[in-house]
Amino acid sequence: MLILRDWYHIRKKYYKNTENAKAVYYIKQKLYWENIANVPFLGVRGNIIARYYNRKLIRCYGIFVGDHCKVGEGLKLPHPNGIVIGNYVKIGNNCTIFQQTTLGAKSIEAWKSGAIHAYPVLEDGVVIYAGAKVIGAVRVGENTCVGAGSLLMRDTQKNSVYAGIPAKRIK
Repeated sequence: MLILRDWYHIRKKYYKNTENAKAVYYIKQKLYWENIANVPFLGVRGNIIARYYNRKLIRCYGIFVGDHCKVGEGLKLPHPNGIVIGNYVKIGNNCTIFQQTTLGAKSIEAWKSGAIHAYPVLEDGVVIYAGAKVIGAVRVGENTCVGAGSLLMRDTQKNSVYAGIPAKRIK
């Protein structure tokens, strides 16, 4: 019989591991885009199974990732909790996103219409610290850092640091 202490260690080991969260995300994307799990005689399509994995990301890891989001290789999520990534966000290679971060559209109308151009694009090597919000059609340049608690609503230059509300270039 499992006691509460054992369950805590099991959950910590398997459910809060960043690598597991990324693996679940990549499985979900593969199923959604390629419909790998088609079972026509049961009426089950790959995107239905992908939705199951999306629910698992939300329940187990506290991460919401939109269906049409594109994520490059080497994404790091040091503390995968409360991260929201909108439907058409593009994330480059070797990016790092900390907890409580939001990447999304600026308005409800853009979100409802599914306007691809209304979402942020993160280039390679971007680091977004805890609590930062990147909202709207923003292009975050290569090797750029967005400070904790910042609100970024404008395009950025590469190899720079942005912080504040609204975020301004500080280095």
